[in-house]
Amino acid sequence: MLYNEQHKLGDIICEHYQMLHLLSRFGISLGFGDKTVKAICDENNVDCNTFLATVNYIITGETTDLSLIDLHSMMNFLQNAHNYYIDYCFPTLRRRLINVIDFNDDNKLALLIISLFDEYVKGLKSHLSYEDKTVFPYVRELLSGKQPATSYQISSFMRHHDQLDQRLMELKNVIIKYSPSNNNINEVNATLFDIFSCEADLKSHCLIEDNIFIPAVRALEMKLLQK
Repeated sequence: MLYNEQHKLGDIICEHYQMLHLLSRFGISLGFGDKTVKAICDENNVDCNTFLATVNYIITGETTDLSLIDLHSMMNFLQNAHNYYIDYCFPTLRRRLINVIDFNDDNKLALLIISLFDEYVKGLKSHLSYEDKTVFPYVRELLSGKQPATSYQISSFMRHHDQLDQRLMELKNVIIKYSPSNNNINEVNATLFDIFSCEADLKSHCLIEDNIFIPAVRALEMKLLQK
């Protein structure tokens, strides 16, 4: 089903718990009682159409009217997601990996796992930095109503949207296939589950960029060209 502004946000969260990630990225805190999506968005200065477009896309895989997307709200959402990955998600996962695997200079498996993890995070940071320092400033210039000073276009972002899946796949395979049997199986499995969850969240993030953010920016580019 598609949700609208009159649905209660608490009901949406209970029906689709993965929407919890969206709350913090849109700057919305828990404790909103039985208020509607519209009321909560208004209270938190969040564009309701952008919020609902993101919620409904994640749930159904279908985009709504992209002309209603507020790119300021979308960029704030994406930037907050970047901060979550770099400042919280991956540092937490790294600490958990070190805690559950016998990490010492003689343990080649542990060294391999942490090396794969660090290489993946390094690539991810590079990609997110590109978005923060190149893509978002470009879009803000478009939103100001003037032609950007550079010949950059959002299609370049589409080509730059590298797939980092291979490195993470290698990491998961090493843990699954070669993790020592004497490790705490519950802790190892829980950490691996969190890695899978983070991967799924990142894929969802990239799909939002590809199917909501980029088309909305391309529409803005065309609008400015027509002027």
